[in-house]
Amino acid sequence: MLIPFAVINAEMFSQRTRNIGQLFASMANWLWTFIIARITPNMIDGMGKSGYGMYFLFGSVTLCGLAFVWFLIPETKAVPLDKMDRLFEIRPCRKAYPTVMEELQTENIDRDEMLGKLADKSEHA
Repeated sequence: MLIPFAVINAEMFSQRTRNIGQLFASMANWLWTFIIARITPNMIDGMGKSGYGMYFLFGSVTLCGLAFVWFLIPETKAVPLDKMDRLFEIRPCRKAYPTVMEELQTENIDRDEMLGKLADKSEHA
């Protein structure tokens, strides 16, 4: 769970906690890199003939990570940082991105209408 945490850390944290969150995410990334580097030689020696079991282990971890990302992490493309909290609170995750994008479009339309009304008032004044 810590490895995906290190990858998506920029979007996960609020503006207030982003610095400390990225610190811990980077630290977790270095820790897991160190652990994998230290155990890989032992895994090659101890997991099947010529170490092929290690590849099955890492392959299964990768498949679990793929399932984690597919089902539990929403798309973050074009979502502003101040809307990330909203994006991550919507369940199920596959509906989060379309919902937030629709909300953003509605907010933009409302803002454009308000700006148009203000421009009309200033023209008539």
